[in-house]
Parts: sequence; structure tokens; C-alpha cells
Amino acid sequence: MPLNKSVINRFDNCIKLAVAKIVNVVNENIDAIIEVIVACHLLVTLLREKKSLNSISKTLDYKYGACAFKF
Repeated sequence: MPLNKSVINRFDNCIKLAVAKIVNVVNENIDAIIEVIVACHLLVTLLREKKSLNSISKTLDYKYGACAFKF
């Protein structure tokens, strides 16, 4: 199915309807709630990546630090 404007609008309406049913809100608040959900998802993703990068960095520092002391 090609992604033309009609398909995108239908998909957008489905998302809005699902969010409205899940959080039980009226139509004028749906866009704001979707923005908050997206922002929270972005924040969680960034925090996970930062935690992962910190963990990798600490592991590499430990490995290369340990190797440097052996020489």
C-alpha cells in the first residue's frame, strides 16, 4: 500500500482514536497527549542510550586501563 496523503490521514486518525480510547479524553486534548507520549518515549530512549553508552565506556576504560597497566 503506497503512503499517500489519504493513507497517512487514516493512520493518523486511527492513532488518535486509539489514544482517545486508552486515556479516555475528548478530541481537542488528543494532540497534546500524543505530544507528551512522544516526548516521554524520546526521553526514555535517550536515557537508555546514555546508560548504555556509559556502561560501554566504563567497560572499555576498565579493559584498556587494565591492559595499559599490564604493559
